[in-house]
Order: sequence, then C-alpha cells, then structure tokens
Amino acid sequence: MSKNIEFKSAVETSRKWDGESVAVELSSKIKNKLLNPNFILLFSTIHYENEFNKLLEKLNNFFPNVPIVGGTVPGFMNQDGCYTRGVTSLSIDSSAIDISVGIGHNTKNNPKKSALECTNMIKKNFTESNYSNKLLFILTSGTLVPSLLGTGVKRVYKSKIPISMISKLLKTSYKVSKKGVGREDIIFNEISNQMPDYSIIGGSSIDDNKLEKNYQFFNNEVFTNSVICLGINTNINLKLESQVAVEKTDKYFDVKLAGEKYIINKLDNKPATKTFFKHLNWPDSLMDERLHRRTFFYPILFEKENEIFPEVIGGLIGNNIVCGFDIKSDKLCIGRSSREILINSLNKSLNNISKSGIPNCGIIIYCSALLETLGRDFFKVQEILKKFFKDSPFLLIATGGEDFKIPEKIEKHSNETINMAAFLK
Repeated sequence: MSKNIEFKSAVETSRKWDGESVAVELSSKIKNKLLNPNFILLFSTIHYENEFNKLLEKLNNFFPNVPIVGGTVPGFMNQDGCYTRGVTSLSIDSSAIDISVGIGHNTKNNPKKSALECTNMIKKNFTESNYSNKLLFILTSGTLVPSLLGTGVKRVYKSKIPISMISKLLKTSYKVSKKGVGREDIIFNEISNQMPDYSIIGGSSIDDNKLEKNYQFFNNEVFTNSVICLGINTNINLKLESQVAVEKTDKYFDVKLAGEKYIINKLDNKPATKTFFKHLNWPDSLMDERLHRRTFFYPILFEKENEIFPEVIGGLIGNNIVCGFDIKSDKLCIGRSSREILINSLNKSLNNISKSGIPNCGIIIYCSALLETLGRDFFKVQEILKKFFKDSPFLLIATGGEDFKIPEKIEKHSNETINMAAFLK
C-alpha cells in the first residue's frame, strides 16, 4: 500500500442482549477508531433474530450515510475471542476505496434473476475510476430444510420416495415455502459472469447449523431468501487465498445423479445411501437427524478443472443422498477432515499471504462444518490468527458454504474450505 494512502479498520464485538444496546456498543467502538467508515459488514448469530430490526434501525441512525450489509452466521472469531453467540462488525475508513452495495431477492425460486438484480445495483452505483483492485463480498441465503411430506422439518426420510416425486416436491418447496437447497452455486456463478474482473469472496448465511432459518441485512432492513453484495474498488493492495481443508481417500465411485444434479441416486450403480454407509462401516442406526453433522468429517468430493469441490451431505431421501449444490462430475470420492488437516490448511494460507506483504486487515470465510470439526481447537485457530495479524484486526465468520473467485480462474462454491481476503500495508 502506498505511504500516501490512509487506511484504518475496526473489527468490533458486542454480546449485549437487546438490539439497541448492541448498536450503541458497536457504534461507540467503531467511532472511537474510525472517523468516516466506508461501510459496515455486520454479522450476528441467530439468537438475536427478534432484535434485528431494532439493531439495524439504531445502527443506521448512528451511521446514516454508511452502507450496512451482512447477515446471520453460526459463529465468528476475531481478536476479541471465539463466539457462537454475539454480534460483530468489520469497518474500513480510507479515501482510496469506492463502495457500492446490492441486494437480490427470491434466491431459492429464481437464483439467476436475484443475482442479476444484485449486480445491476452494484454496477449502477459505482462511479468510473482508475482503481486497480476490485473485490466483491457476497452473502447468500443458505439451505433451508423443507418439510417435504407435511411431517415437519426432516433431513432423513427412510421411506422410498420415487425420484420423479422428489424433484416435484423440491421445486414446489422453492415456490411455496421458499425453502430447499440454497442454490448459492447458481447465484455465485451468475454474479461471477456479470462481473468477471472482480475477485469474489463470500459464503452462505445460515443459523446455528440447524438450517431452519437465516437472515440477511441491508442498511436498516432485514431480509431472508436474499443475496447481498458489497463491492469494493481500491488502490490498496489485496491478497486472496483459498485452501481446501479436506483430504481425498481411496474410496472412489461412479455416480448417477437423480433429476436434480445435487441428488445422488447411485454409487457404482448401487443404491447411494446403502453404498455410502457400507464403505464407512456405519450401522443403519446412524441414519438419523444428526447424520449431516457426522458427515462433516467425511464430505463427498468431486473434481473439476483440477480443483477439488467438497460437499457435505445435507440429508437422505430413501436411497438418495442430498447435497447442497450441483455435482459436476461423473466420479466422486469420499473425503476426510480432521483437526490436523484444518490447521495445516490454515497455516498454508497464511504463509502464502505473508509472501505478498504485511496484513493491515483481513476477513476469513470458514466453513461451519470445520467449526464443529475443530471443537475446542477453534481457540488454537484464534491464537494462530492473532500471531499472524499482530496488532491488525481480523474477522473470521463461519458460513454454510463458501464462495471464492480470482479473475480468469475457475469460480468455486464448495464446503469445507478456508478463504481469505487481506488488505496489505
């Protein structure tokens, strides 16, 4: 970063219980460090859902001309600590930054249209500039588990439902209940196509990993079933880094997909569910509502253009395995995740960033599955990040899926990855 460029940043935390108190505390902390923030990224755990309107209204009163965007996440980490309950913000104040924000609605039923709505807002509000670095942060409404047969929210249906009926039920859920898989990959790919000269980092907004509700913030309003986007044009040096936090095993399968490309019908021409359980030596008793959490350690992988795309299993419908986004290969592999693999991937990312310069501020997108895989070792991640960023602020948010793109490289929406964007000194 040029010595003539002023850059200040602040990452703040509040664990007050009511929305107005959270807004007062955050605004006081931000104003103590920044004179005129360019934007506020705001993230909250689901515990505050009845306080969101008060929080945003009050925060908008304190910062009437500052874009505020964000949403719900299952947890976050910063220099203050590691939290699965609380509200956090990231703000930057610099004359070398141009900002534009956008929002798209109805993501489940019409993902491409919502992506276009969002990017059109971004393009419209950006002024012509000679900024050398361009970055988009996106947060999309993640998967919301539907009630397919009127029996309440379920992730595992042991009865054999015909494939044709499954497809119809899922499509109906998009239109009627606004629930189903997040379709974030379609939204992300469209945003990438519309703004090909931008690097992109982002993720899926979810609750506390139950996948039953999520919310997105846009200035003083609360939405769901939406995608929000913060566009940044700047001359400040940026470094983006992405690492897969899983390893491949020797368990490969030929795959047959159902009518929807995120539903696995057959593995090696055998019923997908039984085959998956057999290769992991799992008893049928594990086929219950906690299955999606157990499979965080054993994601399904496919490869495209020499990139690995991990997917966590979202649920089971009879002999069909339901994933979170489209599978783009005819072969799959069972992956493996562990604390050691996660720490090694994190250190590799930080090492690559350090080769480009000294970080002034950073945002890290971390899969919520990895949050649960680490357990108490999540505090070890904070120790590593505090040592790396030293006196500079950083914010790590857990999401239900991760988006990453560098211009002229393949866009990548996947699970169980660690993605970073660092502003450099």
